[in-house]
Amino acid sequence: MVAGEPVLGDARGERKGRPGTVQFVPPGEIHWRWNTGDTTVEVVGGYLGASSFENPGYRPLGERPPDV
Repeated sequence: MVAGEPVLGDARGERKGRPGTVQFVPPGEIHWRWNTGDTTVEVVGGYLGASSFENPGYRPLGERPPDV
C-alpha cells in the first residue's frame, strides 16, 4: 500500500490498510480492497508466475462481494 486507507478483506475478515501495509493473497483466494475515504488509494501488486494481468484470473468487481 502506497497511499490511502482502504478496507482490505479476505476469508479471514476485514481490516483497515494504510501506507506500508502488505496484503499477501495465496493463489485462488478471494480478496478485495475498498476505498471508503476521500483520499486516492495507491497500491503496488504483483503476480508471481503469471504471464499477464488476466492470466491469474483477476477481475475487478463493481460491487462489494458477499461475506466470505
